[in-house]
Amino acid sequence: IKNGKIDVVVVYKLDRLARKTLLILEIIEYFKVYNTTFVSTNENIDTHSATWNFFLTLIWAIAEMDREFIREKTMEGKLEWIKKGFFSAGGNPSYGFTKNKVTKKLEIVEEESKVVQEIFHLYTKNKMWVDSIAKLLTARKEMTKTDKLGRKRRNPNNVWKWDGTAIRKI
Repeated sequence: IKNGKIDVVVVYKLDRLARKTLLILEIIEYFKVYNTTFVSTNENIDTHSATWNFFLTLIWAIAEMDREFIREKTMEGKLEWIKKGFFSAGGNPSYGFTKNKVTKKLEIVEEESKVVQEIFHLYTKNKMWVDSIAKLLTARKEMTKTDKLGRKRRNPNNVWKWDGTAIRKI
């Protein structure tokens, strides 16, 4: 665009160019500076028309509001699900919890719960680094969630090691 080799940018739908209203207006302004026409075939928008700037701003603002509304409703739904005790995240529950297959609610795993409490205590009271806590649990041969699920090991010695990331997730 800058060196004049592109004079038209065509997209199928407006939201294929950008998601935020301000960003799309900045992009369109950039196109104007370099005499580049923007065309959206689905919405039938051509930057050479007289009302395109107003129309584009309006469409983008509505689309952005719609995305925010969907995001808010999704989060509200997830929070309600969690408040009722259901597990809504994908994958496996965090260390210290299991998902009841019948009720789909989280349940505390007592032996893991004690380890979680110890991790919390070591981190907050003893001011231990997460990597140090991981080394301590590994040395003690405390099984990770992955060990208990019988997953393949990450290292050649076939020993699962705790790491700082696992501790942070807890």
